[in-house]
Amino acid sequence: MSNKILILGSNGFVGKAIAKKLRNKTIFKFNRKKNFDLRNENKLTRFLRKKKFKYILNLAAHVGSVHYVNKNQADVYSDNIKIDLSIYNSVSKLKVKPIIINFIANCVYPEKLKSQVEYKILDGSPHESVLAFANSRRNTLSLSKFFNNQHQIITINLVIPSLYGPGDYLDPNRTHALNGIIIRSLKLNMKNDIFDIWGDGKIKREWLFIDDLTNVVSKILNIKNHKLDILNIAKNKIYKNFYLIKKIHKLISIKPKIENLKNNELKIHKERKLNNSKFKKVFKNFNFTDLDLSLKKTINYYKKKL
Repeated sequence: MSNKILILGSNGFVGKAIAKKLRNKTIFKFNRKKNFDLRNENKLTRFLRKKKFKYILNLAAHVGSVHYVNKNQADVYSDNIKIDLSIYNSVSKLKVKPIIINFIANCVYPEKLKSQVEYKILDGSPHESVLAFANSRRNTLSLSKFFNNQHQIITINLVIPSLYGPGDYLDPNRTHALNGIIIRSLKLNMKNDIFDIWGDGKIKREWLFIDDLTNVVSKILNIKNHKLDILNIAKNKIYKNFYLIKKIHKLISIKPKIENLKNNELKIHKERKLNNSKFKKVFKNFNFTDLDLSLKKTINYYKKKL
């Protein structure tokens, strides 16, 4: 059987990081800028028949900031459905079917859950601020189940929290939120500078260092009998935005005045926390990178790049 790995969405933050981690394996990178549109099912089927992959890492998605997604709800929802349906339809036509690994943001979980545990992933509606994107990812979960039942396509759905680390965009408006905070902070050099944040800084989020995610993916690719289905990648630990901002400023050695900006346009989910009970059973000895160490690595990366 082929050992080749296809990374869809290879030009993004996560795609590049995974490709770098798996550089000793046979990898084919696929992104819309260099290849054809994934919504073209016929082309995708011909491509997959020719290349014969063992794994498809599906990072392809139409996504953006919370404001972008809400402004373009119909496009975001329909494009993501078309992309995933094209992938599953194409794979279903192959004699030897690759294993699909989907990367799904934890906004897919119901708003009401205090602890986001896998078996409750569809037990209620996602938060209204992410409804279009979250529901398109729920469609991904449904497709993985239905195509396994009918076409025996094995899928691993990895649910991940907010990401940060080296390798993301340098534009704070395009990069992941925590990386954006670091970029904006590095541009401050005086005690009298003002650092603006939306809201009161009390929003709680779980954050995953990019190196930890790539390490998990590398381990999953070495598992022989895949029975994971849905798996949270998480430390089960959340931080207030204000806490992380203060910690970043301390690591950079700046003391700006933090000013809260009111955002009345959109209500944001106050807290997201992934349950990691299943993860600990699958990866008993996995050690996540220390928060301070991961932030220092990220800060040093952006210091060199800016």
